[in-house]
Amino acid sequence: MQVESVKLLLEWGADPHIKDNDDCSAMEYAFCNGLTYMLRLLKVGAAWNHVCTLADHVCTLANYVYTLADHVCTLADDVCTLAEHHLSCSLSIIKS
Repeated sequence: MQVESVKLLLEWGADPHIKDNDDCSAMEYAFCNGLTYMLRLLKVGAAWNHVCTLADHVCTLANYVYTLADHVCTLADDVCTLAEHHLSCSLSIIKS
């Protein structure tokens, strides 16, 4: 691998663990050649992947909260309907 090619690929988000024809990954290449710039890119890429995963989990949690709120509203509607029915039955008993 040539240094410039590896740097460009990493800057554009290439997977640092994919192996080339010589069975060498960008991570191994950067480590073996002491290329601190590339190692920093690899660390930033790993951190970015963690941020994206965290964002996905937050979105999933938000969807669960939204669904829960929807169920609470449905339950509240059911309670109101039940209360109205109970009131209606009580009034019909009082009238008779």
